[in-house]
Amino acid sequence: MKKSVVIAGGMALGVAVLLGVHFGGQQLFSACERIERGAFPSPNGQFEARLIEVDCGGTTPLGTHVTVSDRTAQETMTVLIAKDRQDLRLEWDSNETLDIGLPALPDEALVRQLGSWNGITVRYQPAE
Repeated sequence: MKKSVVIAGGMALGVAVLLGVHFGGQQLFSACERIERGAFPSPNGQFEARLIEVDCGGTTPLGTHVTVSDRTAQETMTVLIAKDRQDLRLEWDSNETLDIGLPALPDEALVRQLGSWNGITVRYQPAE
């Protein structure tokens, strides 16, 4: 009986880790460090874009994320995920339009690139 409990407990933990168990939108098991490189509020202050560098250790390359938060609805979405460290420029053109300047990247370097979220238009432009 003891042996089956230990095996079942170990299997449950293994599945939880593999699935990246989430609680309240936050990962419970994560070895990744999130380094905020800048926060950019929209002109009216309702939204905020954040530039985040994600470092998951020596065997995993860095990643660059851009999140947009709706302070009124208390929701956040990652609108851009790029492999490696990227030099991005974030600027609000209006209360509803976020411009992201990024270098020319191969398609495989962009993991996620949303064009809109929650009434916000996200425009991608070549970095200057």
